[in-house]
Amino acid sequence: MSMSPELLTGAVSLVEGVSATPSVRRPNRLRAFMPLAWPATALAALLVFNAIFTPGFFHVQVIDGRLYGSLIDILNRGSPTLLLSLGMTLVIATGGIDLPSAP
Repeated sequence: MSMSPELLTGAVSLVEGVSATPSVRRPNRLRAFMPLAWPATALAALLVFNAIFTPGFFHVQVIDGRLYGSLIDILNRGSPTLLLSLGMTLVIATGGIDLPSAP
């Protein structure tokens, strides 16, 4: 015995506050970025602190076709670590070899 949709809709609509159509949960786009909120806020706070208390922190010069400045030094010194950590993350995420933490 099957009931027609009209009967079901009428029965449900008699109950106050209940709709006949099921609620559809839409993904909240803001929740997708929530894991990055605190690290981005901390990075922004560090950059503002350095801009206020370190004169010339964001100053970049071009001398003889090369870039010089505090930001360039930070990027040059941090890029090998960034590449290694990205590679390790990809290997572990894809289920590749196990990376030992000690020799």
